[in-house]
Amino acid sequence: MLGADHVYASDVYSYENPDFIIDLNNPIREEYRERFDIIIDVGTLEHVYDVPTALENIIKMLKIDGIVILILPSSGAIDHGFYSFSPTLFFDYFECNGFETLNCYLMRCNSRNYTQKKPVYRYCGFGREYPLKTDDCVEVFYSAKKENM
Repeated sequence: MLGADHVYASDVYSYENPDFIIDLNNPIREEYRERFDIIIDVGTLEHVYDVPTALENIIKMLKIDGIVILILPSSGAIDHGFYSFSPTLFFDYFECNGFETLNCYLMRCNSRNYTQKKPVYRYCGFGREYPLKTDDCVEVFYSAKKENM
């Protein structure tokens, strides 16, 4: 996957046999600091109560030049997790913490069939306009690279 020699899975519970048990609500253990080249979250962060701690953990777990990839609900996914995320959060948070934004997209999803994807729009993160008005669910895809600070 993405040219990786090893792919690991983590979870807060052991019942699905993850490689690592990590509760993102709590500060990570020292053994996970600067350990990973890529962290991919396709639907975890919206279920984590303490988002600031979870984001800090992601930053700490990545090696320098590491990549974070987030695909999370942005709007319209009522009762799916605790939060929906604005792309602005990721642009501001990661750039303030020494990351270079690589890409950001908004993906429309059918609100009645969440797995049926619709158009994808590139989001550049500037201006005061609402980039997408729709009755559909919207997911945000955001990726950034950890720079040498």
